[in-house]
Amino acid sequence: MFEVNHRLEFGLRAGQNRAGERPGQERVGRVSFKGKSPLDDERLRKLVKLKPGKKYDAWAAQQDADRIQKKLEKLDYRNARVEPETTPSGPGRRDVTFLVDSGKRVRFVWKGDEIGKRARKDVEALSNAAASEDMLFETVAKKAEYALRADRYYLAQVAVGRRATEEEVTVDIQVNKGPRGERSVLRFEGNETLSDKELAAVLPEPTEPRFFEAIEGNAAPLRNALRVRYAAEGHLQINVLPVVTEYDKETGDYLVTVTIDEGTLSLVADVSLPPDLTDLAGRKGPDFQMKGGEPFRIDQYLHDRSALTRYYREQGYVQPRVAGILKPTEDKVSIIFTVDKTIRPRVGNIRLARPGRTREAVLRKLLTLKEGSLILPAEVDRSRKRLLDTRVFKSVDIQAVESPESPESRDLVIDLIEKEDVELNYGLRYQIEGPSYGQGSDSGNYSALEVGGRLQFQNIFGNTNRYGISGYLFGKQQSGRVFFETETFFNMPVPTQLYVSSEVNRELEISGLEMRIQKLTFQQYYRLGETFQGLRWSEKLRLQWNYSFRHIRLNPFDTSLEPVDTNRGSVSLSLIGDTRDSFINPASGAFWSISSEFSRTWLGSDVNFSKLYGQGFLYVSLAKNVIWVSGLRLGTVPGKNPLLIIEDRFKAGGPSTVRAFALNSLGPKNEKGEPLGGQALAVFNQELRFPLYKSLHGGVFYDTGSVFLLASKMSLGDFRHSAGAGLRYLLPFGPVRFDWAYVLDPEPGEKRHRFILTLGHAF
Repeated sequence: MFEVNHRLEFGLRAGQNRAGERPGQERVGRVSFKGKSPLDDERLRKLVKLKPGKKYDAWAAQQDADRIQKKLEKLDYRNARVEPETTPSGPGRRDVTFLVDSGKRVRFVWKGDEIGKRARKDVEALSNAAASEDMLFETVAKKAEYALRADRYYLAQVAVGRRATEEEVTVDIQVNKGPRGERSVLRFEGNETLSDKELAAVLPEPTEPRFFEAIEGNAAPLRNALRVRYAAEGHLQINVLPVVTEYDKETGDYLVTVTIDEGTLSLVADVSLPPDLTDLAGRKGPDFQMKGGEPFRIDQYLHDRSALTRYYREQGYVQPRVAGILKPTEDKVSIIFTVDKTIRPRVGNIRLARPGRTREAVLRKLLTLKEGSLILPAEVDRSRKRLLDTRVFKSVDIQAVESPESPESRDLVIDLIEKEDVELNYGLRYQIEGPSYGQGSDSGNYSALEVGGRLQFQNIFGNTNRYGISGYLFGKQQSGRVFFETETFFNMPVPTQLYVSSEVNRELEISGLEMRIQKLTFQQYYRLGETFQGLRWSEKLRLQWNYSFRHIRLNPFDTSLEPVDTNRGSVSLSLIGDTRDSFINPASGAFWSISSEFSRTWLGSDVNFSKLYGQGFLYVSLAKNVIWVSGLRLGTVPGKNPLLIIEDRFKAGGPSTVRAFALNSLGPKNEKGEPLGGQALAVFNQELRFPLYKSLHGGVFYDTGSVFLLASKMSLGDFRHSAGAGLRYLLPFGPVRFDWAYVLDPEPGEKRHRFILTLGHAF
């Protein structure tokens, strides 16, 4: 089977403002320049891309200013400053003036030994015409010396002088490199807890100028890096002595010795928390890692401080400031956490950032936040999710901004970008190889090519509802459906769907019959994850129920026989869990569902029956992009009547179940070899997926299972087995899958292997 799909979106209303457009776009009036510059207006104008009559863009104006400034810097005006200034010049027009101050020209004169183009550039970047002579003499000289030491000129000396006029600054740099050494040797003394290699890893490489700045100039970065590394091991009172350097003229080695007094290992004496955390009244508190009597670790301390900050943010406090005070003694340390909670605002007004089709009253009903309620991040996320779940918005953003009415309140600004009015999905599905059974029927009258489509009108009345039609044509299974979908039910967040469909099934489950089904379905579901937020397993848990009425007509191909009509009225209940990290290409998590269907005469059915079905798929990441997938599917219709239902039996075999067999071919068959389906199902799958080259992945699999006439007839000895391998090419909308499957237990006359080409993983 192979599928190709595409989608179009378009609007119904001519002249409507599309989301994201900026109405009333201003245009550029006059472009001018003011200030001191060595470039005349004509040369400056060539650097500016904003032209009179073009749309005004503040970002483009700033880019033009940056372009002028870079040009001046190339001309040695290193202190140049350029700023754009705009003024309204008429309806819909804005003049742009670039304020240019080139400053003094800074010219460098290098004398003595050559230090390299890159090193010169780094040194020159430090210079500033307005800087003091001390900075030029000390910082620039040291910068040059550090660059030379990184190039193994360990005894290099640089002297800097300055000459200035009203228009220009000349910087004279005298370089004496001295002999070139062999290497820098870094060694530590006094360290026992950490090795030389572990300590050297937190410092810059000896081939970088930053290394020599740390040991010869500003030693604070070196001391801080070593203290943090030791704090991670529980040593809080280490002392780093002044660094000793020595150049060995005979070997050319530059010896750098860092002496450390490690002090004693500090244990956590106690952790003091803010008073309101002593009694949480049933609420879940922060997840702390530090415990009394255990060694102090800086990573645990930082984790606990961050956990406190997150906790107070989750309680609605705006930017809480958490501080940790460490009080060390000889071998212990006490930690005192304090918090400045700041304010805990409530919702003031709720307003829309831009006009749209959706009615404001509808949006307010979807929000979990109301005027006067605390602004909790979890509730903001829930409100955003509910709006996105309507599937009529491209993006949803909810911001809390200061309210002019009260400093204790925040206004909620809802920024929505709506999808187009109409969405059209269409595609082709081609059955590359049809089932091998049923050749004595009229199966040749129907095309292996199926054309499908879905036309959806969304939010056209501003109520976030969706309406549409969908169906498949030309194939053995032809269907059409009219649907209505909404995310609320009497203002409750209960997504609801209503479907009216008609289907013609020519898969020949029973020889010589064509099945026509008219169906009415009312379906709803509820996301349990919104209620049980503290339970991780329920974050994607859904309870689904529906009522379905089907009128089924079985038309014999023999026109001398009368058609058979039957009705099925049933209710079903399903519990669905989904923790996969991706819908189209999962690498971890699980998907499972348990469903039951009950059909009774008082529900409009001609017969009474129950149907139970469960499935589960587990995705485990063994290594990077190496995924093991395990699947299990079980179903049964309890009872002893093998012909209880003939229109909705379990089926197996094909690209997504037991792959070496034809579609729906497993299980009981009639005298012509056509599958009848069954009232019990068991399928077990194992698959290993792994990368090959970029987007090309491979897979090996084992499938087993079958369909049984009755649940009492289910037997492991009747399972059919297949194994194989395949390729998957990952695309943004899902993988293209090519599999080769082999029958492990072939029967006489049965095809031994099968090729499969389709979209999507098998499970």
